[in-house]
Amino acid sequence: MKKLLLLLVAYALIGSVASGQTTYDEDFDTQANWAGGSMGSYNAKTYTNDADDPISDVFSSNSAVRESSHVHSGTYAWRLKKLNNVYLRYECSETVSAFQIYMARWDNSPTPQVEIRYSTNSGTSYTPFDTIDGGTFFTGDKVYKLYSHTFSPAISPDGASDKVYIEFVTLSGERMLYDDFELTYTTGGGSGPDDPTNFTATTASTSEIDLSWTRNTS
Repeated sequence: MKKLLLLLVAYALIGSVASGQTTYDEDFDTQANWAGGSMGSYNAKTYTNDADDPISDVFSSNSAVRESSHVHSGTYAWRLKKLNNVYLRYECSETVSAFQIYMARWDNSPTPQVEIRYSTNSGTSYTPFDTIDGGTFFTGDKVYKLYSHTFSPAISPDGASDKVYIEFVTLSGERMLYDDFELTYTTGGGSGPDDPTNFTATTASTSEIDLSWTRNTS
């Protein structure tokens, strides 16, 4: 039974490595990654972190302040303007399986309504999948709460030049705060390589097994 358990654990670990699934965490705390005019004024802004994978991904808003007083952690966060259809967007060229973000309402007068949606064709069309009512989702003003979502199946860009967008759109109501984003994705914008083949396990001793397999790269 112990040999069988070791074999199953080893195979699961190899399969997870082969799938190329990666987690990316962003805290928005690198000052040099922010762009878009005065950081203390509402305007279009971007945050780009090419020091970490995925490369060429970007966060953006059509009207935001780089928030420094009311953050979930660290130094900076996003504060979106009190404006209908103002958004925070994340875009990448990868296959996305899940994400999470900490979000908060500035206050509840008027109550913010936030639509969460995605696009797989760089914003040509969108699929809304959740709506946040700021009066019931949050426990207080400027109190961050974790929001998470898993895509089943995972979402990928439609074409070679397309990107996946994940957007938080304020449909109406008060300002919104966002911080500490996490993405779970598969590298290369695809489903990852197939599981290894020709897998064998040979007993080497009472406490050791030798593993052998053929790695797939397609």
